[in-house]
Amino acid sequence: MKRWLLLMLTVLSVQLPNINCSPVPEPPTVFYLHPEPDKTSVSSYTTISATFSRAPQVVELTTEPHIELAHVSRYTSDNEEAKFVFYPKNRLVVNTTYNATLLYGPENGPSSTASWQFTTVEEPRPPTMFQSPKGTDVPIDTQITVNLWRRGASAAEDAELIMKPFVDIDKLPVAEQEPPPLSTTLTFCPTRRLTPNTTYTVIFTLGEKKSCLVWQFTTISE
Repeated sequence: MKRWLLLMLTVLSVQLPNINCSPVPEPPTVFYLHPEPDKTSVSSYTTISATFSRAPQVVELTTEPHIELAHVSRYTSDNEEAKFVFYPKNRLVVNTTYNATLLYGPENGPSSTASWQFTTVEEPRPPTMFQSPKGTDVPIDTQITVNLWRRGASAAEDAELIMKPFVDIDKLPVAEQEPPPLSTTLTFCPTRRLTPNTTYTVIFTLGEKKSCLVWQFTTISE
């Protein structure tokens, strides 16, 4: 009896290895695509975006016909959701069906895919009336202006501007007018002077980043 009790105490005194029981995170999944799959009335000024349950390490977009991209942005939320927005360098071809495929996943591991298609349509007018500056002789202290068809200060609420090479931008407020004008001019001011003799790509977005207009200009030499 004593031997049995001693054996029990010896067994109970053995320490088990420290096993980490943290749950393995679920792989990211796509739960929203823009343009919506099979939509047949897509603006030719559209962006392409995908929203994930959490951010993948790698995201690649391919399309047929091919779409050359000007920029890709990543936006994250407090609940780990991540949105990737792809900005076409040029307006898409109207009345054309595009087949898009996303490849996403870890840097070194199995990847997942999401494929869908959408069709563009002709539009009565572009989202903007004009934008500046353009050309190859732009001063390094220039401002960027965009004239919208939309009326009133609300036109500026969801408008954003991205510059490549990157420059911090301040968007000037739009004053309310009564009655509202037929169009609205938005003004964006770089927070520093631009680099001389440099070509900048400007990406202007509207509608929660669902449409965009891209153009370029080149600054003068000092």
